[in-house]
Amino acid sequence: MIRPARMNDYKACEILDLAMSEFSENFFNERNYHKKIEKFYEFFGKENTRFCLENLFVYEKDNKIIAICCAYGDKEYNDDALKEFLKQNNSNYEIIKECDTNEFYLDSIAVLPEYRGRGILKEFINYLENIAKNKNYKVISLITKTPKVYEKYGFFIIKECEDFKTYFKMLKEI
Repeated sequence: MIRPARMNDYKACEILDLAMSEFSENFFNERNYHKKIEKFYEFFGKENTRFCLENLFVYEKDNKIIAICCAYGDKEYNDDALKEFLKQNNSNYEIIKECDTNEFYLDSIAVLPEYRGRGILKEFINYLENIAKNKNYKVISLITKTPKVYEKYGFFIIKECEDFKTYFKMLKEI
């Protein structure tokens, strides 16, 4: 079952880090896993960030969170809290906006390894399509290293990303 994330879904933050570990290590400048997750959780659900609860969805099975997705439209996108964190910590890390105008952006999907290959990605994509349609978006976009995974769900490559090595921007019309 897919549902919106709640503040007490701490485990979901750990799962999200599976997909975002490179980002979180660099953003928080933290190599210690537990300290990094604590810092990550501070942003989990925080307003004015891509990680606000309205943008996070968890997949729950047998009362256990096994996957999480972060997705939002360009109108809902906001990274003020992340930028403020970087400013307060005198960081040179740069936040790159990946979501273009009039796009609903699939930021990250992470599934616990033991649950992969069971159709969870397909369920998330269908779920997000409905959200995007309800918000009047016509396309869903994403950036990935593995375009073949998403091609079978109707996504197509529109460009190789300049800001990310070996990543591709993909779209799906809905």
